[in-house]
Amino acid sequence: MNELTYTLLADGTSDRALMHIINWLLNDLFPKMPITSRFATLLNRKLDERIENAIKFYPCDVLFVHRDAENESYEKRKNEIERFWKDAKMNNERMIPIIPIRITETWFLINEQAIKLASGNPNSKIKINLPKISELEKFKTPKETLFNLIREANDSKKRNMKNLDLNNCRQRVAENIESFALLRELSSFQKFEHLLQNTVFELSKK
Repeated sequence: MNELTYTLLADGTSDRALMHIINWLLNDLFPKMPITSRFATLLNRKLDERIENAIKFYPCDVLFVHRDAENESYEKRKNEIERFWKDAKMNNERMIPIIPIRITETWFLINEQAIKLASGNPNSKIKINLPKISELEKFKTPKETLFNLIREANDSKKRNMKNLDLNNCRQRVAENIESFALLRELSSFQKFEHLLQNTVFELSKK
């Protein structure tokens, strides 16, 4: 396989930030392989319909289907995705579930400087207290924590918080993380990496 084309089908448009993680992991595992990526902007449909339309309108070798685990187990979410995948009309595409525990923002709470850069105040002297990696998948408020840390780094006493778009800031956090290697300590990321690696190896044999 000379090139890999993938599409990310996510829970919402803000989860486009996951593409930075996918691209980093693909480049880390397969540094010589060219990658073409697409984001499927398909919402407000049943998952099997969204999967089918993603394949139809965003042709790819691999479809990444994102669902947050939230308060469910990884296995339950994975089984849900696989059930919908079987119900959809596919050709020869491969599917890889991407299921952060608990939600996408969990995977962005790993880099203090990326949060400062995203806040618009890269030289902030405020100490960013990130959760321990070992506690991230048990952390109950990753989204709220990430947004609060962005606000803290922005330093509201000196800056106009009304101009702070937290959804855009979340994207910039992902953009400014050069390495997601720390995520390899998380069970959900380990499973994701294992599936990705096996899938690309299988495709490369064709």
